[in-house]
Amino acid sequence: MPTAAVPATDAGLAHLVPSAFTFAFCRQLGQPRGLFDATPFADSDAPLPELIALRDFLTIVSNIVGAGNRDAYVAAAIAATTQIHLTAVALPLRSAPTLRDALAMLALYGGNRAGIHRYVVRRSGGRTFVELGSRVALAHLQPVLAEIVLTALVHAVLSLHGDDSAGLTVALRRDAAAYSPDMLARMACAVEFSRGHDGITLPTRWESIRSNHHDPALWTIGVQRCASEAEQSRTAGRIRLLRADIEHQLSATATVPRLAEAAARAGCSARTLMRQLRAAGLTYQQLVDAVRRDRARELLASGCPVGATAEALGFADPSSFRRCFRRWYGTNPGAFERHAANI
Repeated sequence: MPTAAVPATDAGLAHLVPSAFTFAFCRQLGQPRGLFDATPFADSDAPLPELIALRDFLTIVSNIVGAGNRDAYVAAAIAATTQIHLTAVALPLRSAPTLRDALAMLALYGGNRAGIHRYVVRRSGGRTFVELGSRVALAHLQPVLAEIVLTALVHAVLSLHGDDSAGLTVALRRDAAAYSPDMLARMACAVEFSRGHDGITLPTRWESIRSNHHDPALWTIGVQRCASEAEQSRTAGRIRLLRADIEHQLSATATVPRLAEAAARAGCSARTLMRQLRAAGLTYQQLVDAVRRDRARELLASGCPVGATAEALGFADPSSFRRCFRRWYGTNPGAFERHAANI
């Protein structure tokens, strides 16, 4: 399966997203061969961690885009990844008192967990514009991710306003040449191509109409979840900085900072740092393991010998490294090194 490269230098790609995306594809697509190519999970039978790097998430999407039956895969993606892209805001989008309330929540909280898109809402000339922007470099994945998100957003809007889509329009940057009739029908409204942005437009008057699907209890829960997720996103940002600090010291000195050292450099106490990590479902050791795991893969793939890789990662001896590597990837580093050399 051909896999186009995902941009490797964008700091936002270290952002962690739920691995539920991949489980959904395992169920819906029967785990097609090559789904995890070019990710740390390609050759492993070990269970996926609950959170995976956004870089790996986008690589999996790239594998899907490169697969033979692209439309079928994208259709499954729409069903499987709405919660990844819209996250906690999906609940208030369905249960808001009005569409205006729903769009306010989308603009505030829409991009928190996935970290891929931002949503900008503006109004002009009796029309409301919801524009989709990228928070990380998406390259060739931009069109398909826009399709997935905007399809989910169209259906959320129609669930609040009603099934009549007259007046609702999707705008896409891409041209119409490769756009299939099936994907066009899935949008369930008018689609305009070769526009300067990706987004939807609708009559502003729709925003004030009371929704027949408003559920006060679900709306309250949704608002609370969005606020909680926003705090989690801020915590994730602090964890990305902590990870970068671990990576820097490991690269420079072949050692990892102790918890107290890392906390001091982050400007907080060890107890505060532990609490922030716990809020993200992590321990400090798990974060260190993640840094070592990813660096081990990079070094071995570049041809670095097993002993030198163990030393660079701060292990006391190669045997300790081999035990950790097998736990991470379900194989030994020598076998991985030979496999990488034959690719």
